[in-house]
Amino acid sequence: MWGKPELQVYPVERFADTYVEITSTPLVALLSPGGMSMSERFLSTQTDLNPYAYSYDPDAPEDKTGMTFEYFCKREFESFPMVNGDYDHTTHPIPKTMPTSDGGGCFGNGPDKAWYKVGKYHN
Repeated sequence: MWGKPELQVYPVERFADTYVEITSTPLVALLSPGGMSMSERFLSTQTDLNPYAYSYDPDAPEDKTGMTFEYFCKREFESFPMVNGDYDHTTHPIPKTMPTSDGGGCFGNGPDKAWYKVGKYHN
């Protein structure tokens, strides 16, 4: 027997539940050292972008498994085409010759996703 006899008539039990919600940290997307996540350039300049080297997952900084990169290109006054509230991921090839008319975007065929899809880009 334990405790006071009058308490044994009404045994006391205690339970506790704990729920933990684990949420992932947003990815850090950087195009070059110093924290750039967007690049502005002028027509005759070159740009080096290397998001594979500088982007990371704060929950697993060394693991880049499954990371892919998409490049979208537009002029300052333009907007990216949207499909169902997300960027249009349709890929258009970069023209091999200059278009006969200027359709906007970076290559004369309007703002869109560039064909390039790797972690390092040099133009």
